[in-house]
Amino acid sequence: MKTSKLISAATLLLLGTLQAQAAQVWTVTAQGFITSGVDTSGVFGTPGQQLRSLAFSQTITASVDPALWGTAGGTPVLASMFGTGPGFTSVVTVDGHRVTFTGVSTESGGQTLDDARSAGLAPHFDLASSQQQGHTANGDLLYAEASLNGYANFVPTLDFGQAISVQLIHSPLHPSVHFSISGSQSANFESTFIDSFGVNTVSAVPEPSASVMLLAGLAGLACLARRQRRT
Repeated sequence: MKTSKLISAATLLLLGTLQAQAAQVWTVTAQGFITSGVDTSGVFGTPGQQLRSLAFSQTITASVDPALWGTAGGTPVLASMFGTGPGFTSVVTVDGHRVTFTGVSTESGGQTLDDARSAGLAPHFDLASSQQQGHTANGDLLYAEASLNGYANFVPTLDFGQAISVQLIHSPLHPSVHFSISGSQSANFESTFIDSFGVNTVSAVPEPSASVMLLAGLAGLACLARRQRRT
């Protein structure tokens, strides 16, 4: 009986932990054509391939929970979090080859929104940016950046949970995308020829470590309960 109560309590604790760990996450996506770059090791297909003029997209998924960043703050028209932070992913497609890269943690980076232009503070500009650098699990150095700024109203508020979608053909805005990975894999490119830029929130994924420990403890309690019933 006592074991059953312990299992029930542990289950409630696990659920509460999962909810508490649900971090705020956003995605920043840009797609267009590569300005310059080279795929040294064949990350996207062919070793040594020059990537200039190839179609690409990059989606960066990163935390926008201020509590998880080394520094967070801002002004009435600027919200930012930067320095060290949690893990991130960069999903890159080059000429039809799609590869997902995962940084174990952010060693240097930041997430920024600036709505000065939208707030009527001309001649200031609006800005949306995600910049991440960290190592993958196998030790490769990963860098991913996507940003958009300019003298046009495209950031309605400083809410990282909002959706932003901008078509950039004949636009006065200034996009910039960078990607690189070095180590066992090697490729890099940059682009200012961006057709579209977008920001969205995604369903948060809890940090796994504490959850795994709690699940292991819960499984142990369940085994103990079975043994007690047999005796």
